[in-house]
Amino acid sequence: MLLHQGGNFFQYLEGPEEGVAQVYARVKKATSHHGLIELLNGPVEQRHFTAWTMGFAEAARSDLQRIAHASWATELGRISSAANAANPGLVLLLDFWHRGT
Repeated sequence: MLLHQGGNFFQYLEGPEEGVAQVYARVKKATSHHGLIELLNGPVEQRHFTAWTMGFAEAARSDLQRIAHASWATELGRISSAANAANPGLVLLLDFWHRGT
């Protein structure tokens, strides 16, 4: 999932570990990216954006700020079924996605 607003981007990647690592390595190497912040990195028990083909959505500044500044860390540093409901960042991102689909 890729959100943007005024030159700021928020990207959430899901998929096989090796594929996500390759994509993220390309993102980190891109000279056009500045101020890259990794909010969370770890396995998920289920994919949340299976119907999202890599397009992008323009988000209102308030939505993008709320999602980006939410708490993404969990106690164990990974998302699990139990943590999904308690992970404020993921909850906001899923809410944004469901409102737009």
